[in-house]
Amino acid sequence: MKRLLYNIILLLNMVGCPQRYKRDGVSDLIVHLILPTVSFLAGIYLLFTMVRPIPRHPQPLPAVIGANVAPMLRKKYPMRISVIIPARNEEENLRTNLPLWMSAHELDPNLIAEIIVVDDSSTDRTAFIAMAAGAKVHSLRHSPRAWYGKTWALISGATRAKGDWLLFADADVYIEPGHLLQWLRNLPPTAAYYTVQPSHKHQESFEQLTLLANASTVLMMSKGALPPRQSGGFGPFSLTPKEVYFHVGSHLLVRSEILEQYRFAQKMSFYVPVINLLGGNTIFQNIHKNLNELWTSWVKTLAASALAEGNRWRSFLIVLWIMGLLSFWPIWLNSQQPTKSHFIAFSIAYFAEAALLLALLRRSGSFSVISASLFPISSLLLVIMFLHSVWKIMIVKQVEWKGKVWNIKRQENIKT
Repeated sequence: MKRLLYNIILLLNMVGCPQRYKRDGVSDLIVHLILPTVSFLAGIYLLFTMVRPIPRHPQPLPAVIGANVAPMLRKKYPMRISVIIPARNEEENLRTNLPLWMSAHELDPNLIAEIIVVDDSSTDRTAFIAMAAGAKVHSLRHSPRAWYGKTWALISGATRAKGDWLLFADADVYIEPGHLLQWLRNLPPTAAYYTVQPSHKHQESFEQLTLLANASTVLMMSKGALPPRQSGGFGPFSLTPKEVYFHVGSHLLVRSEILEQYRFAQKMSFYVPVINLLGGNTIFQNIHKNLNELWTSWVKTLAASALAEGNRWRSFLIVLWIMGLLSFWPIWLNSQQPTKSHFIAFSIAYFAEAALLLALLRRSGSFSVISASLFPISSLLLVIMFLHSVWKIMIVKQVEWKGKVWNIKRQENIKT
């Protein structure tokens, strides 16, 4: 993170005071040629090694061999799934998304055994909408002070689940029932921890501008890992056997973590294979209702993601790639009467970066060509959001989530 901040300041200084850095054209060479080129190559690597969409056909789990093979890895778990949806003031999302989950349950009640909505102290009609749709509802009055975010709702739903597998899904996640059932039927009935980053569809203009934050989240994640290697996971959707969930320690282990699902995947990776996937045409996520909600969501997670233990190599490449995108600002602002060859070279580099970004984004959502072509604005916005996130998490030490205020230093809720 310190290196990222240093590079940002360096680039801004080059824009504002270019003469200070022009020594034998070295800075021009770095900013105009080397950095964009290396950044583009880093982006190519990230594209070809990024997480893949949910497969359409059965795929066996990679074998775990050696001393790390626990008895639960040899066991087969009947595919009876309890879907657990934590919901805090999610009336609107449940009204549109819950019928799709209920449809999956009706199509195959032996596979999707039950739908449990955990009403986390909602002040709207969340519980009523869930009951009207036919889901089981468990209402919570208050979360314990030392439990952050949705962790208390997740473990509360898990303790009441009757299925052999637990499927955790955010309230803003929706599915294509037929595709989901096909994928679940194809899964081997052996211990694993699956996490999915849903696809984003029909995004508003303000969400299109945060495309780099979305891309960074997806690119940061590896495809998964086998024990004892460590791997994080996506937060909106996860699936694992109930016995494994409680054997590892449940969400009790990450009750005070901002990135609770990412950290829980790391805990799980010491025991079972972690498989990270993209939603593809199977699992989707609704857009944020407004700009303020979107901004608050990213501010809560960006700095925490940068500080999280994980794949340092991918983190380095993402920083390098974003710095290359930012480098187009000093190239553009410092260009005075460019020659035709310079203009052609700049145009080729610019559109190559835009095409690469579009290829990355199309894996995870319906981002537009125009949004990808405006990547200098998106990259600058990402830096601003990141700095705001650093301020909230590292200086103020306080974050907000669904009306709750979490004090990072004291590790407790100060407003519930």
